[in-house]
Amino acid sequence: PVVEEETPPQQRLKFMVINNVSKHKNVIQILESANVYGYQPIMCQMGKMRRLIPEPLLENLISFDTLSEMKAYLTEQNVKLVGIEITDQSIALPEYNFPVNIALMPGNEGLGLSEKQIEVCDEFVYIPHYGNGTASLNVHIATGVILH
Repeated sequence: PVVEEETPPQQRLKFMVINNVSKHKNVIQILESANVYGYQPIMCQMGKMRRLIPEPLLENLISFDTLSEMKAYLTEQNVKLVGIEITDQSIALPEYNFPVNIALMPGNEGLGLSEKQIEVCDEFVYIPHYGNGTASLNVHIATGVILH
């Protein structure tokens, strides 16, 4: 994977959007991975889940009540919202050109991205799988692969 333009890393906007991930352990692991790779956390409609997350992972947290509010914020910042999902429009990770300003949004552990989440995404990326095994990975593992 490559970045679209040669913009210095410190000038890029990188966000990790947490919405509809149901298991707090997965949320924590996604936030830990995002932190390692310099992605700022955005939580949308997470309610009680926020109380279960250790304070250090909530540094610089941006919170929204709705997906449309979150999308408006990202659009204002010129950030593309990229869903981690297998769709007809998805681009395989090895061929995907990461936008300079990006917000990644993984889906729910069992159902993937909801219709509302898909509607607000600008692009989609997926991890190609080989062989006859399962077509999905644990949400925090898949997110970590994309981040790496």
